[in-house]
Amino acid sequence: MGIDFTFDELGKHFFANIEAYKLLAYSYVRNDTVAEDIVSDCFLRLWEHKDKLDPQKGDYRMYIVQIIKNACYEYIRMNSIHSKIQNHIQGHKERQLQISLRSLENHEIEANLFSSDVEKIIRRELAKMPQLRREIFSDSRFGLMTHKEISEKYRIPLRRVTWEITQALNTLKIALKDYMPAYMLLFYFMNRK
Repeated sequence: MGIDFTFDELGKHFFANIEAYKLLAYSYVRNDTVAEDIVSDCFLRLWEHKDKLDPQKGDYRMYIVQIIKNACYEYIRMNSIHSKIQNHIQGHKERQLQISLRSLENHEIEANLFSSDVEKIIRRELAKMPQLRREIFSDSRFGLMTHKEISEKYRIPLRRVTWEITQALNTLKIALKDYMPAYMLLFYFMNRK
């Protein structure tokens, strides 16, 4: 036989015992702020479902305890998933750093950047480009001219200068796909506007 209660009685009980409910939540989540949030959410859930509560079904205190336990379980489960994702991301970052460190220790990037193979590929691809594109790219990358200076030299809009350089870099990116660190350095360190 259940205990009859009104929602007002349930609210009075809840707030009279809120510290005990917070302590219950804290015993699972071990965080004061989270425990307080869970208990506050518990009362909101009670309020939202007040019409569904059946006083004949038994002790409403067990209903409150079950809501808190479910919320704690969900918090711990989500925290665990989040922690696993963070650990995976951290592990990936550490692997990337190790690869970068090994690459720096072996001087691979410098060797690739200045290798005769890379130089030959760049010369070959530049020779294939339309004359204006080749000259704009050479002025930008090797002559260290700004986009504005190139625009004035060839009497073309700045957008055209940017477009021609982008097209040249795209061509070199494809040609240097096997020498990606060399391409990245060429693009990054010589990208002047």
